[in-house]
Formats: sequence, C-alpha cells, structure tokens
Amino acid sequence: VWLFTRVTVVMDATEKEASLKKFLKHVKKVEEEDSVLTSDQQIERLTRKGAKYRNLNPFEVLQVDREIDEKALKKKYRKLSFLVHPDKNNGNELAQKAFEAVNEAYRAVQDDEKMAWVNYIYDEAEEEWPHYLKQRRREAKKKGETIPEDRSDANMGESWRKFLMKRFAEKEIQKEKLLSSDSKRKQEEFNSREEEKEKLKRAKVQEEEWVKGRQQRMSAWLNFTGTESAPADMQSKVADASTPAATTTT
Repeated sequence: VWLFTRVTVVMDATEKEASLKKFLKHVKKVEEEDSVLTSDQQIERLTRKGAKYRNLNPFEVLQVDREIDEKALKKKYRKLSFLVHPDKNNGNELAQKAFEAVNEAYRAVQDDEKMAWVNYIYDEAEEEWPHYLKQRRREAKKKGETIPEDRSDANMGESWRKFLMKRFAEKEIQKEKLLSSDSKRKQEEFNSREEEKEKLKRAKVQEEEWVKGRQQRMSAWLNFTGTESAPADMQSKVADASTPAATTTT
C-alpha cells in the first residue's frame, strides 16, 4: 500500500509538472503572437483602462517569457521602446505614457529587489493556477459544459494572463493599504508632536503677557502712590513671575 501510494504521488507530481510545462509553452506562443503589434496597438495596450495594474508585471509589459536571457530581453526592449517612442508617434498623446511604462518595466527586470517580488507573485500564481482550473472544471461539469481554457491554447493563455494580472493587482492593493496605514500612523504622530509644540508656545506667550501686565500694574501703583519702590512682597511676586517656569518636553 505504501509503495502504491508513493508511486501515485510521484506520478501525480510528474503529470502536474508536464502539464505546467505544456501550459507555459502555450503561453509563450500566445505572447509571441501578441508581440507582433503596430505602434498604435502597442500604445493602446500599454495605456488602456486598468493599465495601472496591468503594467505591474514587467514581463507582460515587455511581452517576454520570464526565463528570457539578457541579450534577448535587451533586443525586445529596444524594439518595443522604438515602437512607442514619442518622437515616432507625434500624433499620439499617449505615446509618452507607453514609453515610460516600457522603460519602467525594463528597469524593474534589472532590479534584484523588484524581481524578487515579481518572482514571488509568479511562483504563488503558478501554484494556485491548477487549483483554479480544477475548480472551474468542476463547476462547468455540473452544468454539462467545458471551460473556455480547454477549448484552445489562445483561451488558456489569455486566462492565465488575466489570472496573473489579478494576482499582481491584489498584491499591489495590499501593499498600498499597508503603506497608507503606516503613513496615516506617522502623520498622526507628527500632528501630535506639532500640537504639543503649539501648546507650549501658547503657554509661553501667555506667561510673558501676564508678566508684562503685572509689571505695568506695579508701575501704575507706584505712580498712584508716589513712591519710588513697591513693597517687598510685590517685588518678590514680580521677580518670581519673571522667572520662566521649568517645562519638560519629550
């Protein structure tokens, strides 16, 4: 029983690996077909609705496979950047945005830290993908139907790209929420410190005004009484009031 179970597990793993390789081959074929686009089509692809999240995946922007070598990547980048270059597309106002998207994607591929994040999303998506298809097939089978992904390579490739784009978008939204939360906390701390500084400033001004008023009242009393100096107890109070109170700041 143990041997049978082990063989079954090994076969399942081998079948999954073969299935994944076949699938990725299909995706690469679709990417190659899509890469043959005109300048206007490329600009539209890179600036269409949802581009903020669509362009998070640098490989999708550059229309290359994740395993591409550096030489082929540079060649593809140059070709694509030329197609969408603003100088080549004077009549298209979106060319600059498309050109920036291509350059940003190329820089990301050369950045180890950014690539670690990209590869993490890819690995996670590739692990979830078979389960996603299995669930869809199960639901379709109940209705006596088949899923679009099983009808053609093009459907499979497009579905994978949408699935991957969704994963990139979800991760980006999660990151934005974390950054927003951290930014909000820092802003609250800053506001609290500024408010404390303002309170101390107002207290100091009030103290100075009170001392000034006390001195004016003493001078008025001296003029009224015709004396040259105030009683010792009044002078002591004025001296005490003129000495700034000790404050503790954090």
